Amino acid sequence: MQDGFVLVGSVAGQRYWSSMLSLDARITCGCWTPDDSQVYLGTASAQLVVMDVHGAMVSQVQLVAEGGIISMAWSCEKFKMEEGEEAGETNGGHVLAVALGSGEIVLLRGHDDVSPVRIHTGLRGNTLAMEWANSRELLAVAGTLIAEPNEPEDSPPYKNVVKFYSDNGALIYTVPIPYTQALVTALTWGHAARRLFVGLGGAVCTARVWRVVAPLQLLARVRAAAALRHPRLAAKLPLPPRLQPALASLFAHTIRVCIPLVASEDKSAKTGTTYLL
Repeated sequence: MQDGFVLVGSVAGQRYWSSMLSLDARITCGCWTPDDSQVYLGTASAQLVVMDVHGAMVSQVQLVAEGGIISMAWSCEKFKMEEGEEAGETNGGHVLAVALGSGEIVLLRGHDDVSPVRIHTGLRGNTLAMEWANSRELLAVAGTLIAEPNEPEDSPPYKNVVKFYSDNGALIYTVPIPYTQALVTALTWGHAARRLFVGLGGAVCTARVWRVVAPLQLLARVRAAAALRHPRLAAKLPLPPRLQPALASLFAHTIRVCIPLVASEDKSAKTGTTYLL
């Protein structure tokens, strides 16, 4: 929003309020607090603008001197996993992750947090994508690593990775993304935080996520699945009958999706390729 205009309305198209903000930089992103009482807006000058539910200005905070805010995400449930009475949502215990154009992430308990946590991800800011798991305790961050001095910056292969952080900013795990022909463009959790989807240009990579310490049997199944050239070969392994379904489950497809052709000289082509992920 180059002109600083903010509009809040309902999904039915009803206009609640609007405001014209006089800011030194354009607004790049925005989000509601978990209790829906305030609106947080991020600007290209790394300023955090806070407004209440009626559109009144609450606070303006300068997070860092440089970088610019590219996205924000609260560590809150996006959907209810079980049916039941909905408890009143508050901001207590929630963490706001603010991604900067410099590749850093700032973790805040609120706009008035006097001791925010700064995370140096080592990723390119224009490729950084992040999202909290529904448990509110795990932040997944995907992106492309900053190129070394002797490496090409704008041509493949790219070093794409996914990093997992706790809600206090501690790095838990880093895993490389096998697809290296495009930069990271998007990331999202799925299947009750048991799957992670990462978009890279026209490709989608799917990861299985286990939040517990992996038992030896699971590690053995993962190694066996990686060594097989085709899922049909799993049935030929001399395994006990009760272990064969467990190994076969690692080959189960998460989604079936049709991805359109990205680069095609025929502009009228509407077909795509179906991938099992």
